[in-house]
Amino acid sequence: MNENIVPPTNEKALEAYNTKNELATSMIYSAILDDVLLMISSLTSIKEAWDKLKQIYLGSNFSRRFTIVQKLLQTH
Repeated sequence: MNENIVPPTNEKALEAYNTKNELATSMIYSAILDDVLLMISSLTSIKEAWDKLKQIYLGSNFSRRFTIVQKLLQTH
């Protein structure tokens, strides 16, 4: 995603932009768990929500590796 998303100034283009933004928002919101939705619902843009979701689900490489190792150790 582009870090510097600027909505268009042309009225017709802005309407199309808003429609796509609302569609993306509803698709993301309908695909996530309620507890995660609560974590992002107060954010003001879909870009902020997307970045927060990346942070929640991807985390740092260290934390992901640690979690995987913990799960592996628990199964043996």
